[in-house]
Amino acid sequence: MNILKKILIVITALVVFISIAGFLILPAVLKPVLTKKISEVLRREASVDQININPFALSATIRGFKLADPGKTTPFVAFHELHVNMDVMTSVFRRALILEAVRLDKPYVGVTRKTDGTYNFSDLIPKEETKKEEPSKPFLFSLNNIKIADGTIDFQDLPNKTDHTIRNLNLAVPFISNIDYYMKNHVEPYFSAVMNGHTVVLTGKTQPFL
Repeated sequence: MNILKKILIVITALVVFISIAGFLILPAVLKPVLTKKISEVLRREASVDQININPFALSATIRGFKLADPGKTTPFVAFHELHVNMDVMTSVFRRALILEAVRLDKPYVGVTRKTDGTYNFSDLIPKEETKKEEPSKPFLFSLNNIKIADGTIDFQDLPNKTDHTIRNLNLAVPFISNIDYYMKNHVEPYFSAVMNGHTVVLTGKTQPFL
């Protein structure tokens, strides 16, 4: 067997291994670990229908995520699909998290103001600590081509006995970054939604924000 055939066999075996690990093994391992960790940290039941990973496109997709709202049948947070593409080379070079694309389809948030004035997320807000910590280096990131499609927000104000709704929420932001290189560019954000039955559309041009 000559050198070329050996190289081809090694490359083929490597591709097969990456395919099996990325497409089959990793999603099966991540799904229970992710849901368990989220449930433990937030003290709410979390569920995920499906996780897909494409090791060649360096993308990941999470489908059917739900975070329970204790005592209610509707979730606190949910989404149909979250898709991200990572720029590994730039991330390594910049020592930062660089995502080429972030797409969130049909997200849902249910907010409730209780009769005692607290909210259904009050338990998730960390309590202030008196101990002062030394400032650490900021986590560097650049999230590019951000799109939110067909979002829904329900706000239930029990003390005032009123409900507010946001439907068909759509948002497009070319990128959000705290890296100097990306801060030099301008973005053109877009927002549209139906708020309490009234359509709102906002467009503009601004610098990426932290």
